[in-house]
Amino acid sequence: MSDELPHEMQIVTPPGTFSTWAESLLHIGYCFVDYGGFIGYDPYIQRVHKFTSPNGNASVVIVESRKTSILQAMFNFGLTSEMTLLDTSRLYCFYPKLLNENLTISAFRQPRPTTVNWWISRSVTHYDNTAHWTKACRSACLAIWRHTDGFQGIGEFAWGGIDNDKDIDGNMGDSSYLRSLRLKWRIGIHCANDRCPYNSHFYGTLSEIRDN
Repeated sequence: MSDELPHEMQIVTPPGTFSTWAESLLHIGYCFVDYGGFIGYDPYIQRVHKFTSPNGNASVVIVESRKTSILQAMFNFGLTSEMTLLDTSRLYCFYPKLLNENLTISAFRQPRPTTVNWWISRSVTHYDNTAHWTKACRSACLAIWRHTDGFQGIGEFAWGGIDNDKDIDGNMGDSSYLRSLRLKWRIGIHCANDRCPYNSHFYGTLSEIRDN
């Protein structure tokens, strides 16, 4: 049964809550290892610390956001495959089409080689960008702005919560709150894919792209 439990977790937490997580992990025997690859100032991430279990078989990375919404910190991760969020009742994937095809793309913050290799070892193909793609980027375009409004292009799966008491009798968990946020992000500055209509353009929105 223990083999089915996650061995590597990355937790994004709101401002001012890092100490609580750190104290809890240290209390149960976890040890501080490093800064999780986030060194220096970041406009959305306050701090990052990695902890490992005493036997080294499990690790937890705590990411403390500078902003009230943890999504802004998550959008600043190094790979599109990391932009997936599990909360108390829902699983959200902000690049579901890429993950469905076992693809991941580097974002603004370049990922560590160890992070890229972690995904590659799990049969996920990594691209630094879409410059050499033989098809249009669509929702993976580095130049377009993505928006949380309406959850367009965002995958959402209701898993019901640990006690399976969410998403019943009108209890929608955090879905309604997240849908009400007006956040935007993108993973690059411009597109170099010759097959993409936004090649060399700086601005675009997902609503202008057809994913068929």
